[in-house]
Amino acid sequence: MPGVVTLTPAPSIDRSYFVDHLTPGAVHRAAQVSEEFAGKGVNVSYGLHLANIPTRAVVPLPASEWSRRSGTPWLSFSDASVTPRVSITVLEPDGTTTKINQGAPDLAPEDWVNFVAEGEAAIADLQPQWVAMCGALPQLTDSSAIDVAAIATVAQEAGALFALDTSGPLLTRWARSGLPDLIKPNADELAECVGRNLLNLGDVVDAAREVNAWGVNYVVVSLGVDGMVGVHGNIAIYAQAEAVDVVNTIGAGDASLAGFFSHLVSHPDDFAGSIGAAVSWGSAKVAQPTSQLSSIETLPEVSVTDVVDHARPLSEPGRHN
Repeated sequence: MPGVVTLTPAPSIDRSYFVDHLTPGAVHRAAQVSEEFAGKGVNVSYGLHLANIPTRAVVPLPASEWSRRSGTPWLSFSDASVTPRVSITVLEPDGTTTKINQGAPDLAPEDWVNFVAEGEAAIADLQPQWVAMCGALPQLTDSSAIDVAAIATVAQEAGALFALDTSGPLLTRWARSGLPDLIKPNADELAECVGRNLLNLGDVVDAAREVNAWGVNYVVVSLGVDGMVGVHGNIAIYAQAEAVDVVNTIGAGDASLAGFFSHLVSHPDDFAGSIGAAVSWGSAKVAQPTSQLSSIETLPEVSVTDVVDHARPLSEPGRHN
């Protein structure tokens, strides 16, 4: 089966604290604490591994220390001078989530060279259908930006498609370049890309088609409680899952991207099915307590249609600055 290589230039240790109620300025005692080695690409590969999809997650960390701690054969480590950042999540019983993310540490230029080389080795070994760069894109210590095109070129020369799942000005820059084959923004991120507010599903479809015209063939838009819109070629798909009890929303986007890939690698012509799988996996994740998918044995029911109600307003409209 074709697989997926993920690259996470800013991996993290995700710590989740479950409290009865969060009161600013007060002292709290956590009823439960969990910790995972994570980062967006790591989370995507973790989900794919659950589904027995061949995957490799590449991270820039010293292998001698972290490979022993992770014990995960699908993780690949490139030699680097950094340590993983720490991301804190505080969860309340009603599903309220408070997130504190440490900034991505700068990579030394030689760290980046090693990371690209390890990614190239993973791609050559796995021969994946997709290569995905995921998460924050750190600066280099010489103040230059990392060159996403370096990874995309390696992927394309190996015959793989290239996905970019990041945010902020760098998402807009690379999307407008037409370099990625796929992006997976939320409503705000897509609004930033096209420079206008998105108020309804029709606005989302129109914006996604504009991004398609830049050269990005797959635009998969996460809309939170409103589900997901996917646009590819002349196809626009809308999917929404049945309601679930929300426990932890962190990692839902990563789970949805894993779900999308899990279907598309074995059914490359079934874009609608891939959007349905994305929504199902993402919804399953929010009902689970950790920042990574713990199980895909029971997935929510999803409605999928190629008839999009363009007038349907978004519960959380996409806003651009």
